[in-house]
Amino acid sequence: PASYVSGDYVTETLVYDESGEIMRPPEARSPAWRVRAQGRPHFNSIQKPIGPGHRVHVAAMGGAWFWVEQIFQDADADD
Repeated sequence: PASYVSGDYVTETLVYDESGEIMRPPEARSPAWRVRAQGRPHFNSIQKPIGPGHRVHVAAMGGAWFWVEQIFQDADADD
């Protein structure tokens, strides 16, 4: 689900990742993880920031579950 808050879009996704690699920085994830993530739009944006106003925060929820929050800041919101 996505929501619009004060000029920013916030997308939250519950992710199941047995490897736990989603907690690593994008450049530290294995090639095998990247292959599994291909074709999944929410994983593609987690792998590489879309722009300077894109932030990704991953929190462990227990076991192999992770909560991923992405914030897409609207550069024009401050104007």
